[in-house]
Amino acid sequence: MNTASMPSSNQDFGNLVLGNLIWQKCQEDPELGEAPETMKEVLGEYINRSPVILKDYLFELVSLESIMGAKLAFLRYCQENNFVQRAVAALPEEMLGWMSREDMVESMASTFGKLIDLAESISHDVIGFLKENEVTEEVILTSPGSNLRLNEKLQESYRAGTLTIHDLLLEQPTIILKSS
Repeated sequence: MNTASMPSSNQDFGNLVLGNLIWQKCQEDPELGEAPETMKEVLGEYINRSPVILKDYLFELVSLESIMGAKLAFLRYCQENNFVQRAVAALPEEMLGWMSREDMVESMASTFGKLIDLAESISHDVIGFLKENEVTEEVILTSPGSNLRLNEKLQESYRAGTLTIHDLLLEQPTIILKSS
């Protein structure tokens, strides 16, 4: 029996199971469904690790601040662990269009950096962000068209003050794990 890939503790096993559940839910996203299998393999590796990456956030109540903090932690992990390079390497040649792989890596890395900068600026001053944009947290988390819109079931839990990042990852993980 190969024990090298087996979890070393109950917590590791729990993270493995949770990661798999989150990955299964992510695969329901239509955009992901269109991704090449090689890209899905890379995405799956990172998403399966999300419970470990986000361990400090799992039991925080959902708020704009906790969502952005978790999103930032995941984006940083991806950046520090060569996600862009691996994702571009996994793209079939025909998906690159006119760009070379090196140019695609550079472009995606730049975009990733800008997303991290945006998440950092919002995380560091959520109240200022809300005031500047003349919007409330509830509007951002419940309005149609928002990238952070919670589904109806999660909106009920959010309004009741019981929704955690853990719950969000199990029901609508792309709010945190999708880089938009």
